[in-house]
Amino acid sequence: MIGWYPSHINKAKSKIREMLKIVDLVVEVLDARAPLVSRAYEHSKLFGSKKRILLLNKSDLADPSVTDKWIKVISEKWPVIAISTRHDRPEKVLSFLKGFSGKMETRLMLVGIPNVGKSSVVNFLGRRRATRVGGIPGITRGPHLIRIAKNLLLLDTPGILYPRLTNRELIAKLLLIGSLDVDKVDPVLVYEEIENILPENLKRGKALLQLLEDYSKKRGIPFKNGELDVENAMKRLVRDIAQGKMGRFSLETPQYENF
Repeated sequence: MIGWYPSHINKAKSKIREMLKIVDLVVEVLDARAPLVSRAYEHSKLFGSKKRILLLNKSDLADPSVTDKWIKVISEKWPVIAISTRHDRPEKVLSFLKGFSGKMETRLMLVGIPNVGKSSVVNFLGRRRATRVGGIPGITRGPHLIRIAKNLLLLDTPGILYPRLTNRELIAKLLLIGSLDVDKVDPVLVYEEIENILPENLKRGKALLQLLEDYSKKRGIPFKNGELDVENAMKRLVRDIAQGKMGRFSLETPQYENF
């Protein structure tokens, strides 16, 4: 359906493979609203046997009861914690990360799909403590290590994603969590999928078309010749949903697959 492989994502994966040799632990940042979908990259192939831990970010935007179930499922295979960079204290997450560092200096590599909140996590963990420690031996160009605690160094990386996006439900979910840009991938293309997966607390008992009409009137989106501007309304609604302006929601129920 959609050919998707921006050159910068290809380069990002190559750089990640290169940097794996100098880091001790991979930290996967996932969106708590859709943990499976926000792992939309070849994680097993990309990271191999490298030790990993998972952060379910944006937990303040997800259904807390569903997130609790995800934690239970994921923790059977991977160390995991739910976080909110807006409401949690950095010490909570730093304490979790320090549990994997021991007495030796530990290098962590942060990875995730676009707009999953990696930069927010870096700023959240660093705040006034972070110091840049310079380039990485053996890596001529690219990200720098940042010290976030006495024994913890953090390496951020660009967003990564599947090389091609052809599954319509996957595309719809990525749009609804903001990991695909509505100006680059028109949500109208997956209208039916969005209608099917949109949680009831966001639908409020309405069909998507009625929801769009009511939303347009409330937001003052002009109608064209008296008819709903579906494309404009869809883009604005999906963007507001992704940003949490329409309420908390979860798009996936806990599953063991891929974890």
